[in-house]
Amino acid sequence: MFCRCAMPTETFANSKKHDCGMISFCLAFLFVVLMLLGQALPCLAEQKQSMSPAAKNYLLKALNIIKKQALNSESMDFNSQKLKALELARGAKTPQDTYPAIRHVLAELPDHHSALVVPQPAPETPGRFKLPVPAKQLEPSGQIIEGDHKVAYLLVPGLIAYDTADIMRYAERLRGILVKLENEKPEGWIVDLRSNTGGNNWPMLAALGPLFGSRVLGYFRCPKTKPHPWIYEDDKISVMDSSRRWLHSPISASRGGRLNIRELPPVAVLISRNTISAGEIVCIAFKGRPNTRFFGNDTCGLTTAVYPFELPDHAVLFLAVANDADRNGHCYPGGISPDQYIMQDTQGQKDSAVESARDWISSKIAESISHQDSFAATQKD
Repeated sequence: MFCRCAMPTETFANSKKHDCGMISFCLAFLFVVLMLLGQALPCLAEQKQSMSPAAKNYLLKALNIIKKQALNSESMDFNSQKLKALELARGAKTPQDTYPAIRHVLAELPDHHSALVVPQPAPETPGRFKLPVPAKQLEPSGQIIEGDHKVAYLLVPGLIAYDTADIMRYAERLRGILVKLENEKPEGWIVDLRSNTGGNNWPMLAALGPLFGSRVLGYFRCPKTKPHPWIYEDDKISVMDSSRRWLHSPISASRGGRLNIRELPPVAVLISRNTISAGEIVCIAFKGRPNTRFFGNDTCGLTTAVYPFELPDHAVLFLAVANDADRNGHCYPGGISPDQYIMQDTQGQKDSAVESARDWISSKIAESISHQDSFAATQKD
């Protein structure tokens, strides 16, 4: 038998109204909470994706340097690239997080030569940083090639170095080889730049100075300033009339030995696709030199001058800021082409470019001897 208590009708109605009111209040409260969450979540997402002030300031500083200093920055839509960089760096918290965005803008420059180089801690000096260099690089070398005519062969490889001691060591070693070969009285020279993949061109120019046969070896040509000549004088290499500190002081390789090549012997310059940047500057320094011929294949085409701009965290923007030009003012935007193309025989034992260069030097020596004999005969008559 079940017993059920009866509830008065008025009490039931009031209770029903109270429940409806509570439900309405809860729904209203829930609606407000959802609205607040709806507003807060985008803010939290935006906060998560936004750059920190440090990262943004770093990125904007780097972009400003690129815009003002890069040779070809005006040839691109820089504002669009800036917006793209800011988008790529969204969420960056440190300057290092902005490196990909900076490298994206550098890759869009039409020079294909500018780069961002990140330093490494120097273990021997805590708190100091140094730019990375390859663990092993080719060393300059040379030899005398015997035959009907004695020819000096000189290998001039690339050099990536930032320390003054390393730069001068290369310059003095290369000059020492040059002096040793000159003491053998060669009748011509082969300068091999085929493995010169770039780096620092100044020790190369300083060491080879006596072979160029000119005071002005070439120029840096900038769109908004007059050309800046590379000068070889008093056994030193320097850059004149330049607002940039290309060299803190003139470089001399004289500690490797002094020599004076008064006449202009035949010089064959060997080049290839691996003749890059600094190697191309050395090549250009021989352009316009009498009694000179180029053998091999087209060079890489990075014929622009690169200047360093240090950022607050010691990373360095290396920006192409000028075109390289020879002593006659000619630029080589697509690289340097040889006078004689040589298809290298990778299967054979002989170096086709060296053989061709040697044959040309022999022909020039024979031509010179013939002229001397003709002149002597004329004098007798």
